[in-house]
Amino acid sequence: MIDKIVDSVVVYVFNESGKILLLKRKKFPFQGHWEASGGRINPGESIKDAGVREVFEETNFKVKSENLVLIDAG
Repeated sequence: MIDKIVDSVVVYVFNESGKILLLKRKKFPFQGHWEASGGRINPGESIKDAGVREVFEETNFKVKSENLVLIDAG
């Protein structure tokens, strides 16, 4: 059962060769598993701004919001 729905983003970062950036989880749950950057959207934050922030927080890479493509699952 879902206790609470949280607005969040997942960002798939590709380089010029088409390779995807994945992160290896360090913490429970799913420690050791691979995932894309992502996290919660802060109150008042746009989806794209949240994506830019999450990528930077997790990788120290700077991405531009105009380069992000929004895919909304609803």
